[in-house]
Amino acid sequence: MSEFDPENVLESLAKEFEHQGFQVRRETCFFADNGIAIGHSGFLRVHLYVTALGLSARVTEHGGRHWIFQCATIRELRQAASSALETDEVPPSALWVREESFIYHVWFMDPGVPEDDQDREWVACIAIRATSPAEAKSWGDHLARSRADRCGEVFVSSGVEPLAEIIRDLPVVNAGVIASDEYIGW
Repeated sequence: MSEFDPENVLESLAKEFEHQGFQVRRETCFFADNGIAIGHSGFLRVHLYVTALGLSARVTEHGGRHWIFQCATIRELRQAASSALETDEVPPSALWVREESFIYHVWFMDPGVPEDDQDREWVACIAIRATSPAEAKSWGDHLARSRADRCGEVFVSSGVEPLAEIIRDLPVVNAGVIASDEYIGW
């Protein structure tokens, strides 16, 4: 989990950017359970948020690809936002990583079900938005292992594959964002 208190970090940054003359919209929960959007002239250019993976800045072409800058410190997050606000380029620099979608599949086994029952092992699939296949798999495994532990089931195996477009009715999770069992549907 993140070591940062999202509300304090984001509120502090919101005040800093407002003091610099930027427009700030609070409580923009587009990419995480928290977030602020910063911009000028009615255009919110950069989104800042805190997830279990840490601090993130995000820019996007309207209706287009998303670019993410993962930050280790609040200072880095402030610098990423400032650099994004200084240019109209997308991505703002080569340090920003393009977000992609992956289909994550996981096999579970329920030891409480007889071995000859077809429901003893079962698969679940979700779409995960992440900056790499490794990040998508790691976050999917985190969610799946947590579920297996809570339900007394066995995590058997998992994998990820690139996903060209989101499949209708497939749950979509952003890497680093906790999703409920009900939302995922497992």
